[in-house]
Amino acid sequence: MEAMDAVHDSLDALTRCDAELARAVIHADRRIDRHRRAVLKELKEAIRQDPDRVTAWLHLINTARNFERIADHATNIAEDVIFVVEAKDVRHHHEERQA
Repeated sequence: MEAMDAVHDSLDALTRCDAELARAVIHADRRIDRHRRAVLKELKEAIRQDPDRVTAWLHLINTARNFERIADHATNIAEDVIFVVEAKDVRHHHEERQA
């Protein structure tokens, strides 16, 4: 599960003071965001196809959002690692997200 891998890697980066691993976590966040969007698209279609199960689909949408938030928290940890190791603030900087 990518969100949990991101948490694991961000904590490893923190304990090792590994800025490169932290950057990999930041980069992976974009992929996780894309997966969430794809899942949401499928679930919206499922709602249209089977509206009687809307409660189940909404629970799954909420779960997808929660996993994406977990990955966002891992990214925050990774950004903090880079700040601690390199004294560089990479929050909201697109060049770090593309590294």
